[in-house]
Amino acid sequence: MTIKVEKGSKQSVVLEEPEIDDFVEAYLKHARRFQLFRDHVHKLVALTLVGHATRNWTNKQTAELGNRLFVIVFGETYSGKTRAVVRMPTDTLGSYRKQLNVKVIGSFSTEKLAQMLKKEGPQLMIFSELAGALVKSYSEGAAEFFNHLYDATPFSKETFQNPVELSEEQMRASVLAATTIEQLISLMEEGKVKSEQVIYSGFLPRFVIVTLEPYTEEQEREFMERTESKILPNENIAYFLLWLQSQERTVTYSKEALNYIASEALPLKRSAEDPVLRLLYSRIPVNALKLAANYAIARKRFIVEIEDAEDAIDLLIKTHIQGCEELVDKLLGLPPKYSERNVALASRVYRYIMRKGGVVPKRTIMMNMKIDARKLQEIAQTLEELYGVYPVYVNKKEYLCARNENCEGCEFRSRCSRRLKHRFT
Repeated sequence: MTIKVEKGSKQSVVLEEPEIDDFVEAYLKHARRFQLFRDHVHKLVALTLVGHATRNWTNKQTAELGNRLFVIVFGETYSGKTRAVVRMPTDTLGSYRKQLNVKVIGSFSTEKLAQMLKKEGPQLMIFSELAGALVKSYSEGAAEFFNHLYDATPFSKETFQNPVELSEEQMRASVLAATTIEQLISLMEEGKVKSEQVIYSGFLPRFVIVTLEPYTEEQEREFMERTESKILPNENIAYFLLWLQSQERTVTYSKEALNYIASEALPLKRSAEDPVLRLLYSRIPVNALKLAANYAIARKRFIVEIEDAEDAIDLLIKTHIQGCEELVDKLLGLPPKYSERNVALASRVYRYIMRKGGVVPKRTIMMNMKIDARKLQEIAQTLEELYGVYPVYVNKKEYLCARNENCEGCEFRSRCSRRLKHRFT
């Protein structure tokens, strides 16, 4: 299949409608040829591909977050995580990977990622071992950078060897990542990665989390008997994504779909009693909106219907809810001092902001309270969840806002993240 493209991997014309009627089912059918017993991961990968191909579409329910997803798969050895997350999408797309802005990332630094996005545009970044790779980049503010990517907020860094400035459009990246819980726990226990960096900063809570167990002996035997070892490219799948990427549309939701997401996602978000689980559940509503939109688009529809909403919630329950519970069960053995320290500091910051009128520039807080940028980023999620403090971006300047009332008349409303977080509350 030959597709005419212009510089920048953008299609010169809107492509003809593809033959595939349901992209998720088509991708799942293809993936099962090469890997069994990983259907939920394959569905999430397919929906992430759809979300990235439509990163420039308009979705008023998710605003600047669009349809993009951050997905992380925690899997033990012999669980097939790398095959599902890395090899399946890249080998399936084959030579069309570059046109679709899909890139496998090995070891990295925050500066290298930022320069890559500046040069090549927003990528679907695929990490085969995220936890280990993060160790070298934490000192450069990797968690904060990933948070900016998820939120699609402009990013600039003058302290890089090559200073960089990225617009909101350039920050519309997506992430597929794999790692092991044991690797993460080991790094945290050794102090190389801290829980406030991966959890309380809002880094992990931005991901849809999946956990995989190793294959059983029976599954391994069936896997060997029924699947092919070499993953083959699929031009029909690549073409469908190129067709999506070649156009810009607006996604809307039926009233029934929105009511269903609100009625199901909010109770899930509020169901956690453990404080770490509450943080990991905090973005269930917005991720449900994204998944439902991508399900609809995968079916070549641009209005999200109740079927799409039901499939989105069902997938979140079978992946994120179960994954977070298993992750927290293993993390609970870690010393709790990080969370206690964060809550105490977040309380001080909240009281300071309220004394100063409810909205204070981030730099002013850092200077007057003698808190460095990394520490303030580490407590960002705690500030949001416990005290309702949200970032506001105005003319490249970041403020922290603790106002919980009179948002309609606030001068910062157009650039405030609170309006999205509370859309269904």
